Amino acid sequence: MDRRAFRGPLGIGLNMHFLTKHLLFVGLAAVGGAATTAGAFPAATGPLIAPLCDRDCDPASAQVWTVQGSTLDAQMWQLLKDTDDDGLLVDFIQRFPDSPFVSDAQARLSLLRAAVEGAVAGPDTSLAPEPPLIFGRVRDCDVCPEVVEIAGSDFIFGAPDTFYYAQWDERPALRLPVGQGAIAIATTETSQGEFQAFVDATGHDWPEACWITEPNGPPKLGSRLTDVARGADLPVTCVTWDDANAYAAWLSEMSGANYRLLTEIEHEYIAEALHFNIQTQDRFAGRNVCELVNVADRGSPFSWRNFSCEDALGRGVFPVRSLAPDEFGLYHLLGNVWEWTDSCYTDRPEAPVLGAFILVEAQEACTRRAIRGGGWSDPLTSLTTSNRHWENPDYRSDTLGFRVVRAR
Repeated sequence: MDRRAFRGPLGIGLNMHFLTKHLLFVGLAAVGGAATTAGAFPAATGPLIAPLCDRDCDPASAQVWTVQGSTLDAQMWQLLKDTDDDGLLVDFIQRFPDSPFVSDAQARLSLLRAAVEGAVAGPDTSLAPEPPLIFGRVRDCDVCPEVVEIAGSDFIFGAPDTFYYAQWDERPALRLPVGQGAIAIATTETSQGEFQAFVDATGHDWPEACWITEPNGPPKLGSRLTDVARGADLPVTCVTWDDANAYAAWLSEMSGANYRLLTEIEHEYIAEALHFNIQTQDRFAGRNVCELVNVADRGSPFSWRNFSCEDALGRGVFPVRSLAPDEFGLYHLLGNVWEWTDSCYTDRPEAPVLGAFILVEAQEACTRRAIRGGGWSDPLTSLTTSNRHWENPDYRSDTLGFRVVRAR
């Protein structure tokens, strides 16, 4: 079941848009309370005070909002630098043509317009990107997971129009660079043994309560100790987003490296880097799916199960090094358990790319964290590389775990 829901236009992105519109178009009061009209901006110093009211209201009675800064253009740019509204950027450039921030505004405007044009025209899916570079496997410390170092180029983020199956939040597709430099991704999902070592070493509070998957109904509240398969080599589940990040922070402390969760972009790139523009169903066509991924197969009790095969390991999670690894040497990037990502989920694929959290809260207050990869209780269609889902950060489920990445 798709748990995602549309958030109304009261998120922080649109509140900031409302505020900046007032600052640019309604009027400003500089230090000392001198009112100005739109188009007459003083080169004031000191705090900027903006009345939050419509044109017909009395500014003297309006709630005020202050921004500390030196010059007005600097103060305005602090408000606008992360906007996704190209109209506000154009207005800033026109009103402050001599500002040292005009070049930054023009660069942001170009980025936004390029994303919009690319979304309208559709990305060029005919030209395959340069293949990723694989540098080998390393382990940074005794308690650290084995990681594979990979450097990528670009890829299609989301589902291009050539894909015959996609959910609404996978489009428009965008052609994106993967990022700066190489990353080192854990070869397996974090195991119960690895996470328990962290809990034992730090005293991390790990509650017992966990949502347990039911065959053909909503999950029930149960116990990770009695209702979940246990084993040091099984993937850890029943962990929140904060639990996963606490584990990554501990690895960073133990190794001196920078461990974190994967981003949505990184996860999707790794999942499809060597299968450019090939839909997952086509990738598995003619092959025994149960030898490649752990999904709801013929032997499972789910009505949406895959009838083409049945694995030998039974219903539920597999050990983190079962089945065959992919071409990178990674196990279960798709299937077995869903994986928390570092990304705040947004309904529009381009928003995390631009750093504009549209219709969601600010990153530090995010209430919907993106998850990727699909799991043992899902149909094969959930394992498409561009499939996007989310959960609340405090959610604990027997279908949801994580893996880490070491960033440079």
